[in-house]
Amino acid sequence: MLFMFLAEQADRNNAVVASGQALASLLQVSNATISRALKVLTTKKEDGEPAYMEILKSGGTNVFILNPDVVWSAWRTGKDYCLFGNAKVLLSTDEQDVALKKRLTMLIKKVDDKHALDNGCNSSD
Repeated sequence: MLFMFLAEQADRNNAVVASGQALASLLQVSNATISRALKVLTTKKEDGEPAYMEILKSGGTNVFILNPDVVWSAWRTGKDYCLFGNAKVLLSTDEQDVALKKRLTMLIKKVDDKHALDNGCNSSD
């Protein structure tokens, strides 16, 4: 479930920036569940094949790099390169202070409303 979620969120360079707590909140699971899943996904296979993903650190948050042999969303010629300038950042209101939580909640609602309008959904449906 975690890997599929990250694959859906990944940018064209297979990168997603998020904390474990944000992932737990978004997937409605515990932090321990996320930790166990990350351990499995980042463990190299016995046959020497690379793990499903790598985790790089950026301050106190994670940069998840998905294995391009498993999932790749950009041109095949770019498979050897990874640009982090446009990575998606996943935020959870659970990690923010009260003032930021309120602002983020409003911002997320605006993004959700815009996404619904862009997809032809009517909020009264």
